[in-house]
Amino acid sequence: MDCRPVALLGGASTLGATIAYQLAAQGYTPIIIDHNQASALDIVAHEPRVRFKSVPALTVDALTAALSQSVSQLAPLTGVVQVAKDGERYMRLLGYPVLDQFCQADAACVMIYPHGGLIKPRLDDIPDTNFLQRINSVTFWLDHNFNSGDETLSVREKCEVLSPLVCFLLGEESKRINNQVFSVKL
Repeated sequence: MDCRPVALLGGASTLGATIAYQLAAQGYTPIIIDHNQASALDIVAHEPRVRFKSVPALTVDALTAALSQSVSQLAPLTGVVQVAKDGERYMRLLGYPVLDQFCQADAACVMIYPHGGLIKPRLDDIPDTNFLQRINSVTFWLDHNFNSGDETLSVREKCEVLSPLVCFLLGEESKRINNQVFSVKL
């Protein structure tokens, strides 16, 4: 069975849940890797195809143990999503060369950043990897209003706009898209 596992680093959030649900609907096996156990278990309770690996301590050993368990239970990762804030911290600790060890050939990585955040995506600074070959970034503005200062999309609606782009960048259709930054105003 082709389960196509995708790790969502820092995925115990509204955005992580939305991406996980959409990935599961497309036949992937999303694995939320996060320290926020309560939020992650709520996500898993709503979608049985979503898995959760707890990171009790924010250490390289805890992160590699969670990834190692996931890979041994399923298969090497076909993709990785770095969900804003916690995912960036996890990635900084882990590093791309270590993450690469848990991936299938031609795996994809999507980094999600809020615009104006402290950390800016620097795709040129990412070291070469053997298996993690397609690395793209999505930046977004959460405070942009479409029509007036009174009308804004809810957090869930904004996540529903971002999720298809992330899923597309992980899929087969985007094999030729690499080292790109997508900016979205919501």
